[in-house]
Amino acid sequence: MESAGTSVNIALLVGQASVRIAVMGGGDGLPPEQVAEMQRLVEQALQQGAFGMSVGLTLVPSSFADTNELIALAESLGRHGRLYVQHARWWAGWHARALEGAPDMRSHQGAAAPHPGGVRRRTAARHL
Repeated sequence: MESAGTSVNIALLVGQASVRIAVMGGGDGLPPEQVAEMQRLVEQALQQGAFGMSVGLTLVPSSFADTNELIALAESLGRHGRLYVQHARWWAGWHARALEGAPDMRSHQGAAAPHPGGVRRRTAARHL
């Protein structure tokens, strides 16, 4: 690669599911002290060079996260100007639900996130 003049671009993201598993082992329901520990781990990952946080809300254990938990974890993203990346498995019935929380995340914590409005409108039009 060096001789060809190309490079590899890597942007590491801290996985919300990995943080959740590290703190509670998965499952539903988080007491405030566990959310605080998750926030600490996200902050640590950002300080260590993560470009943002990845969330996959259609997969366990991320599917147990509510919007308040995600906002709490993403507060550091806004402070550091980092990315909130929400991805979804486009399974029947989940596609619209997977995008519902993204605008809330953008307005609450200020992290850089692509606006899903166009995708939501196209998806809704196809499935109504």
